[in-house]
Amino acid sequence: PLPSLRRFIFNRLWAAIKCEVLVILAKGVSDPEKIGKLWQHMFQAQVLLCQLMDHVGLDTVAFIEDNYTQE
Repeated sequence: PLPSLRRFIFNRLWAAIKCEVLVILAKGVSDPEKIGKLWQHMFQAQVLLCQLMDHVGLDTVAFIEDNYTQE
């Protein structure tokens, strides 16, 4: 039960972060490189946020966001 709870919590956090990054990009507030550098600096991360979305697949990210919007 614990691993699925962790996965659920991670997915909730990831959804909020991903959504906010997409809004920032859409409004032209920043670009993927600057967001990635900030993410790396703040969280000592190896993978950049937008690279993670690329890895998942931008079509998949768009599909998920469309579902959230419809709900």
